[in-house]
Amino acid sequence: MAKAVHQSEVSKRYARALYGTVSSAGSDKILIQLRSVRDLLAHDKVKSLVCSPVLSQEERVEVLEKLSASLALDKDVHAFIRVLATKDRLSIFDEIVNSFEAISDEQNKVLRGVVKSREELPAQERKEIEKSITDFTGAQLILEYIKDPTMIGGVYAQVGSYTFDGSLDTQLKKLKEQVTNRT
Repeated sequence: MAKAVHQSEVSKRYARALYGTVSSAGSDKILIQLRSVRDLLAHDKVKSLVCSPVLSQEERVEVLEKLSASLALDKDVHAFIRVLATKDRLSIFDEIVNSFEAISDEQNKVLRGVVKSREELPAQERKEIEKSITDFTGAQLILEYIKDPTMIGGVYAQVGSYTFDGSLDTQLKKLKEQVTNRT
């Protein structure tokens, strides 16, 4: 989640096209299925097979038909994968899934983020953090909590384009700057 995501215009175009065929209520189900296909394609042997230039377009589609059947994919996802295979766009499938997720999140007013702390946060503290960020952003949140032993203390959150930095590290840096500027 904390990784930088590159999304080409081509991947965004494919994601918008797929999103346009499903209702926003059904986008969660489609996203789950897209992720399962992405996970399958992440395996080196599978990816090298379906992206192999040795396979003809028909053979590639046939392999994907069998994979789609084994995953019991929705007809829209199945048809979408077929289009990607025939258009030789499977190499950007990961970008397409990321773009679809971003579109779905935007339409459903969802922000994703990462919260870092030195120690694992108790459930009550997580709820308080989520409430504070929700009150500030007005969005539904999907947060990933990460233990970061390099932090001295406090909490750091990166949610959407917002940064909430209550880390002791930053507070100490600010204090040092204030002391340095006075002299």
